[in-house]
Amino acid sequence: MANREDYGNTTGDSIENMPDLLLPPEVANFFRVNNAMVSKWLRDKTDKRPFPNAYKLGNKWRIPKQDVIDYSHRLYGSSKG
Repeated sequence: MANREDYGNTTGDSIENMPDLLLPPEVANFFRVNNAMVSKWLRDKTDKRPFPNAYKLGNKWRIPKQDVIDYSHRLYGSSKG
């Protein structure tokens, strides 16, 4: 298994192999966007915000993996039946 620090440097990693709480660079890597886009998503206060259960621990954001999965399904559709 890869070290947590490696997630920001890899592409195409499976969400199942990621930790339950993700850092913004890991989310950026998953969606193949830059960190600024993830920061914009985290600042979104609308009802349809991408990561409703994200929170700050100290000065760093933590994003639940399930929020990432749910948002990817909203963006790209679900692969289920």
